[in-house]
Amino acid sequence: DDVRTEGWSPLQQAEYALALALRGQSRLALGDAAAAVDDCSTSMSHDPRWPFAWSTRGSARCRLGELDGALEDCSHAIELDPGCAAAWSCRGCIQLKRCNLAEAAADSEAALSIDP
Repeated sequence: DDVRTEGWSPLQQAEYALALALRGQSRLALGDAAAAVDDCSTSMSHDPRWPFAWSTRGSARCRLGELDGALEDCSHAIELDPGCAAAWSCRGCIQLKRCNLAEAAADSEAALSIDP
């Protein structure tokens, strides 16, 4: 997308960033993880405060096999919002793929304590 956002208010920037993150989640659900990463990365360039964008990009990167980056994204989402169950769940899956069983169990437990 080649959208010019110069002169936009902070609220407009935040709303645009959220819209991109939501489109990224939709693209991930449709199986296009690379497009989801692109949308979420663009979202973060406009407003990096949305944990949802970080968590979605983490999930997409995990699906692409980029486990280190996925782990960083999910951890950052958790730093921004410790109540983001999706980030905890995704991080648990990443830890499981890395055979870090204790960490996977702890992250999964954290996700379930937030959103059973």
